[in-house]
Amino acid sequence: MTVAWAHRPVVAGRCAQATGRTKTFYLRKLIEDPLEELEDAYLAEHAIEQLRQGRDRIMSSEEFWRDQATARSESR
Repeated sequence: MTVAWAHRPVVAGRCAQATGRTKTFYLRKLIEDPLEELEDAYLAEHAIEQLRQGRDRIMSSEEFWRDQATARSESR
């Protein structure tokens, strides 16, 4: 996908010059990083909703490791 974006590349240019990376690298980071954070927020919201609706539950670390040990012993 090609995207045209009018921007002032001054900061990206300074960063690129200082680090040896390309301006494209910094512009891509500028776009991708906030999108990843937004995706994380949506996933967390979904997980909380699953808990509220009783479709999922929280388990203690002890319960988790006990289940892992049981699963390993059953697979042998």
